[in-house]
Amino acid sequence: GSLFCFQAGNHDRARQALDLAFASGIEPATHPFVQRYVTPAAVTLGIADGVTAELPLDRQAVGLALAELLQEAGDVSQAIDIVEQLEPNTPAAVSLAELYLQADRPAEVIALTNGITNEDDATALLCVFRGVALRETGAHGASLEALKEALRSRKRPAEIRHRALVERSATYLAARKPAMAREDLERVHAEDATYPGLTDALSSLPK
Repeated sequence: GSLFCFQAGNHDRARQALDLAFASGIEPATHPFVQRYVTPAAVTLGIADGVTAELPLDRQAVGLALAELLQEAGDVSQAIDIVEQLEPNTPAAVSLAELYLQADRPAEVIALTNGITNEDDATALLCVFRGVALRETGAHGASLEALKEALRSRKRPAEIRHRALVERSATYLAARKPAMAREDLERVHAEDATYPGLTDALSSLPK
């Protein structure tokens, strides 16, 4: 029932229950209760802004949900410990890349996302995270390449495209190209003037 607490918004109780479930090593999908009453044995998890994953109700889903709750509670290092124990599939990579960025570990984001291309929502967001990590290590040209890849498809959700544009704006600014930075921010503004931090970012650009 822990994942259902999570989906119902009871996050404290869910975190305790998921912690126990993950530590026990039990595969939820093989539990008689789940097999009898939960059909299909699957759960939809929000992995990061703009990316959800439909996952079988297994240890991977429990770990990702637990990491999301630990991240929400501010325990980033514990969340990283959990995700590093999971199968290295795309949802886990998205979760881990976001956590590594929060923990100021950009080199690990770069290693994790080597060779990634924009094939779907999750890999588009991985390209964004790669662009941020490269900027944080001073590799502005490579950062712009990764963010260009993140923006290659117009099919991606607005949250991902807008995040990519805002991050590319920050890279342009770091590379002393304020006119290009303004252009990307204005593209976001045209679609969503309420994007968090957008007004401040525009007003802080060099005149």
